[in-house]
Amino acid sequence: DGESREFRAWLEARGVDRRLPLLTTVDGERINSSFQELPPPGEPVRLHAPVFTGRDYRIAGRIGDYLEEFEAFEMPGDRRIIFCCNCVFNYLYAELEGVKVPLTGVITFGEIAGVLHNQTLAYLALTSA
Repeated sequence: DGESREFRAWLEARGVDRRLPLLTTVDGERINSSFQELPPPGEPVRLHAPVFTGRDYRIAGRIGDYLEEFEAFEMPGDRRIIFCCNCVFNYLYAELEGVKVPLTGVITFGEIAGVLHNQTLAYLALTSA
């Protein structure tokens, strides 16, 4: 916001929900990093994925209902998902334990194109030629 201050204090002053990740854009793609913890004053904020110098970051917006979002997802065209990886944070924050999610697959942390990402869902789809 144009002023220098401790990141932790900035997060607390704005009441940031730590379940929402930090977002930036790299080569047109959104990259996000989840908060690990907010430590005592004077100690650094810990994240689950790297942040990059010289990038502008913002806090992600809220997702209404995770399960509704998953159920509303439609694969474009004649594609068929054959493999899916969903971030463990989506599973935890959406309280999906015991819930059947339409996009099923591995629940894990993710790395896409050599960069660790959090709170993402990645899938491999096939399409007719």
